[in-house]
Amino acid sequence: KVSNGQYTTMRIAIDKLIERGYRRIGFVIHRVHNERLLGAFLGAYLAYQYGSPLLAPLEPLVLDEVEPEPIRHWIKKEKPEVIIGGLVYDLLKEGKLLDSDIPEDTAIVGTDVPKHGELSGIFQNHEHDGAEGIRMLVGQLLRNEFGIPKNPMTYTTFGSWHEGTTAPKRKVAAQ
Repeated sequence: KVSNGQYTTMRIAIDKLIERGYRRIGFVIHRVHNERLLGAFLGAYLAYQYGSPLLAPLEPLVLDEVEPEPIRHWIKKEKPEVIIGGLVYDLLKEGKLLDSDIPEDTAIVGTDVPKHGELSGIFQNHEHDGAEGIRMLVGQLLRNEFGIPKNPMTYTTFGSWHEGTTAPKRKVAAQ
């Protein structure tokens, strides 16, 4: 199987945000999505926070339902400079989170963004994943490998940063 490395995707996103001057990095995910990805995004987020003295320890928000009120409450409590979570961006675009402006108040980053969209974040390049899947399949056929493999493998790909407009470099005041 060919799959995007979700754990590494999150780490790439956080690396980029740190480079841009963000220290209060929040994360929002739907519980179903988190479970489907076996906690890879959440695990990477928590591991990065645990291992980095640069980051403020913000509590991630795992939602059972995608509703504006818990997100508003979480934003007021945690005060993130940037939120990793495309669903927050979707709610803002739909006018359901009116308390914030992007990126003036809160920057937003997605973990699976379009190559040419305004949302900053990781472009996972699913076409590349599909091409690699075909390459693996052709290799198996050439080696006369049929059926379910005795030792299954996952080929992991990594996305790349897409600039977008929703997570500019922070203007940090002189110290």
